[in-house]
Amino acid sequence: MFVLHKPQKLQILYESLEKKIPESLKVYGVIFNIKNKNPFNMEVLVDAWPDYRTVITRPQKEEMKDDLDHYTNTYHIFTKAPDKIEEVLACPQVINWEQVFQIQGCQESLGEAIKKVAASKSVQVDYTRTKLFMIKIPMKLNTSGNAKMDLKELVNMPTEDKNQK
Repeated sequence: MFVLHKPQKLQILYESLEKKIPESLKVYGVIFNIKNKNPFNMEVLVDAWPDYRTVITRPQKEEMKDDLDHYTNTYHIFTKAPDKIEEVLACPQVINWEQVFQIQGCQESLGEAIKKVAASKSVQVDYTRTKLFMIKIPMKLNTSGNAKMDLKELVNMPTEDKNQK
């Protein structure tokens, strides 16, 4: 993996990731910030260019000084090749497994790959699963008279089974 620096390449990557939302949302958001003065001093790694399969964003090396700071030591991952992500994660030049860190992504396949690589390195993993929920709310709700419209009905929101994890 190598760092992508050039603004033109970052723009091409940004546009490509936009087409892959919601799976690419975490990486897309970091690249948005990089394009806008990079306030968090992040960098972008790709496995190949222009035909990338995996994109990882992380703080620049000089930012990851505190080995116990899981907030600063945050990686965001998007891959088009989930079957290859384990070998990318295992690479010490990509992720510093000697630090406390967090990995964020919006792809189901990342969880198992992270657990396998962590087990091979005897690293404890605290796993938190969250759900990304995106809706488009119409600018104007069409109702007649005093009719009340429930937002859940409008967006056809499924209810979550409390017994399911």
